[in-house]
Amino acid sequence: MPGRTKGTSIIAPRVFVPERFMSEFEVGGRYIVFGTWKADQNAWTSKDGKSSILFRNLKMIAYQKAQFCRIDLPVEGEDEEV
Repeated sequence: MPGRTKGTSIIAPRVFVPERFMSEFEVGGRYIVFGTWKADQNAWTSKDGKSSILFRNLKMIAYQKAQFCRIDLPVEGEDEEV
């Protein structure tokens, strides 16, 4: 989910996973993914030039199964199981 910074910029992190690993992920699951992040940025300006947004994109590609691990942590508002 993109996050907003104090200025007029949006930070958008994305993790790309090859199709062969997609069956390893569960919808709604929580994962730690390890890798090298690449950053780039681009900008959008309205047609009238009065508004602009700077996009700060962060991208990481998981090349092998050892780069990710499912974690079981309670989400905000849930109680921990004991």
